[in-house]
Amino acid sequence: MDALARVKFGPCPLCGQTLIGHQLALLGSAIVGEGESETARLLRDAVEAQQWSKAAAIREWRGDADELEFHALRCPKDARVALFAVNSYTEMWANDEVGKPVILDESAGGGFLGMTNLEWRAL
Repeated sequence: MDALARVKFGPCPLCGQTLIGHQLALLGSAIVGEGESETARLLRDAVEAQQWSKAAAIREWRGDADELEFHALRCPKDARVALFAVNSYTEMWANDEVGKPVILDESAGGGFLGMTNLEWRAL
């Protein structure tokens, strides 16, 4: 799984290296259908407003549904955080679409890293 995540999110947008030694966390996720759901809109709005706790409280998942996910990446060489929006598809033939990373500056990233409810996993 970690090898897949390294390919999916790499190389690191902060240091330019492979993601070995980096950490990844799921910020929030929402089920989407034909269009963006109300919950997905709330998640996207919370992320855009940097309301990290509100975004982290949205955790929808269902094995037979597409999702909008936001993932955070921590680099061991940089104090900032990279945030990725991912369209995750339930169909086995469809690859997830990973958006261009948004780099949070140290002040925004510091507030983000201060959240205690994120589960970081080593890549």
